Amino acid sequence: MSQPSAAQKLGLFMKELELKSKQAEANIMKYCKLPADLNLLIRRTDTAELTKLANRWIYDCKRILKEKGFNNKTTDYYLNMARSLTPTIRTLTQKDLKKYGEALEILNKRSNQP
Repeated sequence: MSQPSAAQKLGLFMKELELKSKQAEANIMKYCKLPADLNLLIRRTDTAELTKLANRWIYDCKRILKEKGFNNKTTDYYLNMARSLTPTIRTLTQKDLKKYGEALEILNKRSNQP
């Protein structure tokens, strides 16, 4: 039997990476719900409070996923990337904050679908 070619190996690797990525996203969306008062904070444009909320959400999400046995390198990667972006919340303009809020509303609705 012959060995898979480099292209086949790369294809298999990419397929596995995509699968793990989708599973990680699904677990985060399923188990790490956004806070109900998020829209209120966004409307008040309280960026300091939003930053605290984001950091708390990331911490809680990691804990929840660990308790449920769904934490892995891929979920950690996404949550660490989110953590690295939290300092930028404080620098968002009013217009960008509104767009951010709208995007989070869509994300929240999608995560609440069965």
